[in-house]
Amino acid sequence: MRITGAVTTTRLKQAAIEATGHVIDQLAGWQENQLKAGFASLETVPARQINDVSVKIHRYRRAVFSITRALLIENYRDVDTTGDAGEKRAAGLTLQAADLWRDARWAIADIRDEVRNFAEAF
Repeated sequence: MRITGAVTTTRLKQAAIEATGHVIDQLAGWQENQLKAGFASLETVPARQINDVSVKIHRYRRAVFSITRALLIENYRDVDTTGDAGEKRAAGLTLQAADLWRDARWAIADIRDEVRNFAEAF
């Protein structure tokens, strides 16, 4: 991800903290069940390994990254949104943020071994 000057280190850190907190909150019930089952950390929960790292760790990181990126896109757009070209770019960023939120939801569902569900009301 390319970060522009509009996103300072402080802003990036705050977005990452918020993303991490959100993921932790979403996994709280699942984590409680894992602790009761005797697994002290995400790393110890049985899962396949990729590059000697639990796939659940990879998915946790993906969820945090996706939410961090979505928050940055939503809050610190680095484009002029005036005129037709700006409106199209803003719409594209909105779709990108929505895709990132979806990716985060899917990563969290995968960690919890749940079916990936996504439905919108018409």
